[in-house]
Amino acid sequence: MFTTKNTAVLLTGCYLFLFATALFSQKTHPADTFPGRLASASFIYHPQSKALLLIGVSVIPDSAKSNVWKWNGKTWTKIKATGPGSRDFFPGSLNKKTGQLHFFGGIMQTANVSKGDMWSFDGMKWSSRKSNDIGTRDHHNMVYMDHLNAFLVYGGNNNGYPNLDSTTWLFKNGQFKALNIPGPGTRYHYGLVYDKHRKKAVLYGGGEKPDEHWEFDGTKWTKLHLKETPGRKLYHQMVYNDERKATILHGGWINQNPRDTTNHKTPDTWSWDGNTWKKIATADVFPLAMGYDAHRKVMVAYGFSDFQGNTNLGLWELKNKQWIKVADYGKWNTTEYIKNWVAQYPDDLQALTKYADILQWETKEFAKAEAAYKRLLQAYPQKTKMLQDLALVLLLQNKAAEAEIYLAQAKAAGIMNRYAYRRLAGLLAMEGRQEVAIPYLEIALDMEPQAADFYSLACAYALTGNKDKAFFNLDKAVLHGYHSKHQFESDTALESLKEDSRWQALLTKLQ
Repeated sequence: MFTTKNTAVLLTGCYLFLFATALFSQKTHPADTFPGRLASASFIYHPQSKALLLIGVSVIPDSAKSNVWKWNGKTWTKIKATGPGSRDFFPGSLNKKTGQLHFFGGIMQTANVSKGDMWSFDGMKWSSRKSNDIGTRDHHNMVYMDHLNAFLVYGGNNNGYPNLDSTTWLFKNGQFKALNIPGPGTRYHYGLVYDKHRKKAVLYGGGEKPDEHWEFDGTKWTKLHLKETPGRKLYHQMVYNDERKATILHGGWINQNPRDTTNHKTPDTWSWDGNTWKKIATADVFPLAMGYDAHRKVMVAYGFSDFQGNTNLGLWELKNKQWIKVADYGKWNTTEYIKNWVAQYPDDLQALTKYADILQWETKEFAKAEAAYKRLLQAYPQKTKMLQDLALVLLLQNKAAEAEIYLAQAKAAGIMNRYAYRRLAGLLAMEGRQEVAIPYLEIALDMEPQAADFYSLACAYALTGNKDKAFFNLDKAVLHGYHSKHQFESDTALESLKEDSRWQALLTKLQ
């Protein structure tokens, strides 16, 4: 549900970038009976095991251990294995020909860097796979296409944030091949599955156009224009159901603001049979991972029954268009677990990194977060992205002069590009600090004028009472291609402008 700390995601509307902590949870009693809370996990059926395998990030990252959890429909089994280490945004898919799971890239939690290597898992052990170098990759997706005997890899960041890639890649016989074809464009937090009956990869949502549906037949991408769709979706789950011969989509966010209550509403489940999308269920199931058990012929979701993850962890199965809870694992408290761990092991810098995230994003203890980031920067001077996090918590404490010192260091390190300034402005805006966010957003616009940035700047000015600059920037947004009338009318950040005579004149320019 959440992004990891070192990767930014593009937002539409008045919030630019959400940079939320991937929250990890674990009970204080022995945790070898079920997985706990994981981030960006894969839940993939493994034929030889006749079980679903759950692969995700552990509570305290490890550079070597890559444990896997097996769910056979009745019990969990922890498969202890050494391999690629704790990685986030590490998507995988089953090679139907060899029966092995393959995973590519991801973000190494212990080093806070993206990777560009391929790994396979045979049900018991990990193996590193040789391939040609196409750079590092994160926030992408990967799926095996049976009729091509190849993996399709698409989207995400190439060679680190914010190098968003829209190249279509096929991986076969240890080699990546780039296809020189047009495609869905920038994508992250999207769904991708393979429909083996129609021999097409199905892509839905994510990226900058989260209401789009695309399909890939192995040679070209086709955008589908449909009367009814699941609508805007990010962070949703998508799995192919062999028995139904349909793609199943469940949940997801409307936008990337976790405080927007529209993201908290009861999720819907949709089915795509190649012709139409149909809503088949509505249930309070917020999965961390979802998979199809081909042996038992059932969809399985692992997660919570509320958006915030404050309820008990559980397992659900989709039966007769209803989600049935089949297991309950009790409540987990990430904050307390990490806090206690750091108190017990103060020299565990990986745990301190997680704790700094929690202090910043969860408990809002900015002074403590400042101290944690300063200690981490002393230990990891090469992790220059932490300069941005330190600057942010300083700005949130009204320590602008000190924050600028660290932003200058970040600029000297070459990481303060347009996206970095947008991210900083977006995070400040999310904390209600529009007046502090405005200068950084204006820096981003000076670097490159973008419609969404003008719109966000207009929102910030509207919220701070400067109507003239708000309308000026809304006009700029329209001029640069921001034409969504629904967005303008529904955005509460613009409420103060709607009684102004200029508002109706503005709406006449929109679609």
